[in-house]
Amino acid sequence: MCESKRASIQNSEVIIRGDCKTVIDQMNGDSLPRKQKSYYNKAFLMRRKLESEHEVSIYFQHVTRDQNVLCDGMCKVILQHLQRYATENVLNSIRHIEKDYHPFRLPDNRKKRFAFIETPFYKPLNEIALWSGHVPISLRPYIMCEMLLASSRTGDLVAMRLVGTAMYKESLRLYKNRIDLKCADVVNDLGLVGMKATYTSLVEMEIHQEADKIAKHISHKYGAANVGFVTEQNLHTLQCRLPVPDKSDEKNRLVMESISSGDQIERLKEWEDNISKQILSEGYAQSPFFFFT
Repeated sequence: MCESKRASIQNSEVIIRGDCKTVIDQMNGDSLPRKQKSYYNKAFLMRRKLESEHEVSIYFQHVTRDQNVLCDGMCKVILQHLQRYATENVLNSIRHIEKDYHPFRLPDNRKKRFAFIETPFYKPLNEIALWSGHVPISLRPYIMCEMLLASSRTGDLVAMRLVGTAMYKESLRLYKNRIDLKCADVVNDLGLVGMKATYTSLVEMEIHQEADKIAKHISHKYGAANVGFVTEQNLHTLQCRLPVPDKSDEKNRLVMESISSGDQIERLKEWEDNISKQILSEGYAQSPFFFFT
């Protein structure tokens, strides 16, 4: 920074505003950080460095969400772009793998066959199954269905087993995160299809002991009538009830208009409120706002 600019801000007060009360309280010393302590330490050191180098005093001020509609909307637009890119990247990866798929030989030893995970689908599955990155939680079941269909069409039994297991674990995590009760039947079917896919692959790979364990689990949790191979009809029926990737830019358009014209902010807030009401009334699968999870 040039000396003239440095002199102009010396002994000034710098106010940083944010709508996360937890962060503001921690930076003001009103509460102690716990899980975010490493981030707090970095922010604290950065604050002290700025105050020392530029001879300013930095304060933090909480802004309530209703007074922060435009900034909140802009952040969501950025998040939507990241989520859309991540989702399209995973879906394209699945399509490319299926198109250029080359069959591979499974180990002859049964134990090694069960532990085998070297499938081309492993990398994209890992990206969505770990709940990391920018793929929205609400789209993960749909993408897993796409991957299961692709692995079925290519005859990749290893991928079928891994995706099936991931789908079942996804259903458990959605239950654990207290999803809306209106979506409980969809999540239940997600777990069932996942278990049936795992059972199918194990039988086809002639790992009968593990397949019998899965069959008993299906019978106990979902009923004996549901024990059997997974079918494409099972997957298509499930997919029809899941959120799908959306290409609507209505949110982006309203936010960009709000930036250039202040009178659009109320329209943006009204749009947010309407979407929130729709989510609450119609539930998980019918919501067009699934990108922001």
